[in-house]
Amino acid sequence: MKKIRMYLLFTSWRYKLGMFLGLPAAALALGALWRGSWAVMGYGNMLAIELIFFEVLTDQAVFAGIQSKRGYKLDYLKTSPQGYNMLRWGLTGDLVRKLLTASLCVSICGGMGVLREKSGFAGAVGVLLAIYFAETLTLFISRYTQSAILCVWIAYGGLVFGVILCNVIHMIPARGIWLADILLALAATAVSVQAVRIAMKKWRRTYSDM
Repeated sequence: MKKIRMYLLFTSWRYKLGMFLGLPAAALALGALWRGSWAVMGYGNMLAIELIFFEVLTDQAVFAGIQSKRGYKLDYLKTSPQGYNMLRWGLTGDLVRKLLTASLCVSICGGMGVLREKSGFAGAVGVLLAIYFAETLTLFISRYTQSAILCVWIAYGGLVFGVILCNVIHMIPARGIWLADILLALAATAVSVQAVRIAMKKWRRTYSDM
């Protein structure tokens, strides 16, 4: 919980409102529309597009360019002995929050019956992990630039990757779905660890500016 609290210090109330209420509400609204209009098989793709695109774009308002050559220059954090830990906890809390948001959205969709996988619960977990892995990988890449326009194009690439992963999960036989889930969980964990490690490494280098 401490990591989540540190993460929230970096965000505005508008960001909190959008991420904690806006995305789940959008998933709920899209699910209601989808259930009444289209086949349920493609809803996982739409959810992946929604989460990846908006999470990557809104990240620009919080940790934009933290892995770029210019780094992330929050000078006031450099004046505190806890500044390093605050940023590290904030970065970790950001990833935890994104996983919780994705889990909530997938749960909402599962409860509404618009996210049906032939592999049952394991398939739904696979969709969640596919979305989260694509999301974290796209975030990792986008944080190397401070350009909002370039970030938009990276987000487009990430959502395409996420849709492909969701479709691959849907095609995996039931007997192999848990193995796919484990591999996706390991991949997402590896990217998350690298995202925090490299961001902190880049930020430490900005101490030379003082």
